[in-house]
Amino acid sequence: MVTILTPDTITSSTLAYYNRKLRDEYFTSTAFTEFILNAGIKPVEGGLNFSHPIMYTLSSQADVWGGGIQQLNANFIPNTTLAVWPPVYYYGAIGIPDTTAILNQGQAQIIDIVEAQYEQMLMSLIERFSIDLYADGTTRNGFLTPFGLRGICTSGSDPGGGAYGGISRTGSSGYWGAPVGSAPWWNANVIPINNGSTTVWSKQAVNPGTSTLMSYNALFALIGAGSVGAYRPMAIFADWVGYQAIGNLFVAIGRESTLENVFKQGAKGFAFGDIPVFQDDKAPQGTAFAVNDMIELRVWRNALFAETPWRQPSNAMVNLKFLLLICALVHSRPNTMTYMSGITG
Repeated sequence: MVTILTPDTITSSTLAYYNRKLRDEYFTSTAFTEFILNAGIKPVEGGLNFSHPIMYTLSSQADVWGGGIQQLNANFIPNTTLAVWPPVYYYGAIGIPDTTAILNQGQAQIIDIVEAQYEQMLMSLIERFSIDLYADGTTRNGFLTPFGLRGICTSGSDPGGGAYGGISRTGSSGYWGAPVGSAPWWNANVIPINNGSTTVWSKQAVNPGTSTLMSYNALFALIGAGSVGAYRPMAIFADWVGYQAIGNLFVAIGRESTLENVFKQGAKGFAFGDIPVFQDDKAPQGTAFAVNDMIELRVWRNALFAETPWRQPSNAMVNLKFLLLICALVHSRPNTMTYMSGITG
């Protein structure tokens, strides 16, 4: 007897298992996705966009005055400005033609087909998402992608996907004591490793040196630029070139001292100033990113891998199921994030 593809033959327990597996593997697939999971995935209750009030250091709400009966000025400023991020729509799809179901008669065979489809979809979603987390928000096939780390980390110009959070950085520069442009406080810290003295928002200058080889000057610049007030990097993510460059630096120092912990860590991981360094294959070549826990993956409620029922189009003998993820990767203080590029060793 032919087994028809229905929710009765593809058990709900099988699908529920794969949905849980999808969530687990999706957010533990790379070092950075696991960091985001630990930092917290926060819901968006609804709306066409996610908006966040942005505060920065100076406003007319605080200054000096003459005391006595001198008049004071009081203003109501609900927020300095508002950053707005649009949702990004990820989908996963599996399709089982009726003819395939007929050729693979029996519930067990059909479940095997579904499992194979889920695994393939899972791998595709992981690959897409992991790459996008380091991208700059440039559209793909005309559709929005997240503002990844290279979208968060620009200075004086907007990333490929447009103004980050709707606030343009074009023409903005300088540090807090000598700001230039409309939004220098929205600049991230972008530091080519051989750039020499480099102005960032929180510091008049940091100096990574003029070599493309990793050095302690470069490491201090990477971390120091993102240390703003109470905020400090919590992790460094680098591609293999950047990771090995940091490792080579530590090994060179270890040969000259008794820093046994450097060698005990080995390829499992390094730390500098108690800030762990992770290797991530999806990071662009020759880069390192200093990241803190203010980065958030905002997911629209009921859209964390929401599943549709099985459906069949009217003009095709195929059974379809879709998964949906609606999200935005946001950061409310880009001036605490650092992107170092041009590392060669």
